[in-house]
Amino acid sequence: MKTERAREMLFTEFKDSVNHEPGNGLDAVLEYQDIMGTSSMRGIREFENTLEKGYEKRHFVWVNMLTLSEESAMNILKGTVILREREMIYDQFDRDCQERETALFKSNNIFTDCKKAIYRKIRSLTNKILELQWKADYWKERAETAEYSVNKLQRINYRNAQDAEKYHAIKELLG
Repeated sequence: MKTERAREMLFTEFKDSVNHEPGNGLDAVLEYQDIMGTSSMRGIREFENTLEKGYEKRHFVWVNMLTLSEESAMNILKGTVILREREMIYDQFDRDCQERETALFKSNNIFTDCKKAIYRKIRSLTNKILELQWKADYWKERAETAEYSVNKLQRINYRNAQDAEKYHAIKELLG
C-alpha cells in the first residue's frame, strides 16, 4: 500500500472536504480509490493502525465514506475499526473470564482447605468423644464396683455392729 501518499491525501487534499467535481478534486478521489482498491485488507489495516487515535482515525473513516463506494467503505470499516474493537472486546472478555476463573479457583481452594480442616476437627472431636465415652464407661463400672463394695462393707459393718451388741449383752450377763 502506498501509505505515504494515502496519508498525504488524507491530511492535505481531503483535510476539510472531499470534492467530486471534475478538475477540482475528482482526480484526487480517483487516485485515493485506486490506492485503496489495489491494497490488501491487511495493508489497509496496518495503515489504519499507524494513524493516531481520535481525530486521524475518525478522519480516515470519514474520507472512506465520502470517496469509496458504500460497500468498499463498509468492508474497510469492518476490516479495521470494527475488527479492532471486536478484538479488544474479545480480549477484555478473555481477561475477565480468566480473572473470574482465577478467583473461582482460589475460592474453591479456600473452600477445599476449610472443608479439610473441618473434617480433621470433626475426626479429632469424634476420637475425643469416643475416648470420653470409654472413660465414662470405665468410671461408671468403677463406681458400680465401688458402690457394691460399699454396700458389702456396710452389711459387714452392720453385722459386726449386731455381733458387737450381742457380745456386750453376753458380757453383761456373764459379768
